[in-house]
Amino acid sequence: MPRFLPVLFYTLLLALVSLPALSDIPRPQTLKDTLLLMRDAFLKDKRIVSVEVNNDDNSLTLNAPPNNDIRAYPNNLHQSLQFARTDRERQEIFDNFMASTITALTTAQPNIITTSDIFPIIRHEDLGKGIGVEKSTQPFSLPFIADLRIFFVHDQETSLAYVANEDIGENGLTPDKLKEIAFTNFEQKDWDLQVMGDGIYFLTLDGTYEASFLLNTELWKAIDSKLDEIVLIAPARDLVVFTDKSDTRNIKLLMQLLDKYYTQSPYPLTDAVLVWKTDHWETVQ
Repeated sequence: MPRFLPVLFYTLLLALVSLPALSDIPRPQTLKDTLLLMRDAFLKDKRIVSVEVNNDDNSLTLNAPPNNDIRAYPNNLHQSLQFARTDRERQEIFDNFMASTITALTTAQPNIITTSDIFPIIRHEDLGKGIGVEKSTQPFSLPFIADLRIFFVHDQETSLAYVANEDIGENGLTPDKLKEIAFTNFEQKDWDLQVMGDGIYFLTLDGTYEASFLLNTELWKAIDSKLDEIVLIAPARDLVVFTDKSDTRNIKLLMQLLDKYYTQSPYPLTDAVLVWKTDHWETVQ
């Protein structure tokens, strides 16, 4: 997966301003531009039945048998296109991404009970509500905290495919079994997670799973042993920031970050403020 996004947000956090776009190389300037590029490319492939741009959450809904009504998000691709060094490199990135994604979308998913590519992922509770007409086709999820829920994804080389409600019950799969598989995979994967900052700290990984580390109890127990009390925000999918409750200056900065990035992020996650209580998260009332 692209590894540019954490670096970008590190700059944003320090400066509290947006990274200026480079003007000497043509590139899609906004997520909307990348969405339209993806839409046009998808529509050229006869295996894709239909493509709909969803302006509310900057995504595409695709009808691509045998995996009908799939939602695709362009944020990782968009970042890769932004950082490409030449037009040719950008075109190669785009062509390779689209070819691999279309193949993944039009290939039947493996048996989710036996695969090792299922992971838990934290997203806003509204994710997937516009996918499909029937509730059965929408992503399966479990409650987490505030307006966040735990979803489950097949993480393949070029795409994330959400486990749907209709998958539960097939081949003996239950919510508990799915959670066990996903959490085991998550614990056993060699993640390159980093905790960065000084006073204001944030998680950096790959732009996809930062918020999922809210589920890692051992991580937060270790951090909690060094701080008075953890206060945390996750205004965007790839922006998890925390500080010590006793540091009033950084608490104020944390709230400024929340106000700025929850409203400006193309993929907002939650405006809830969380505190760590020994072995679980609670919301600040």
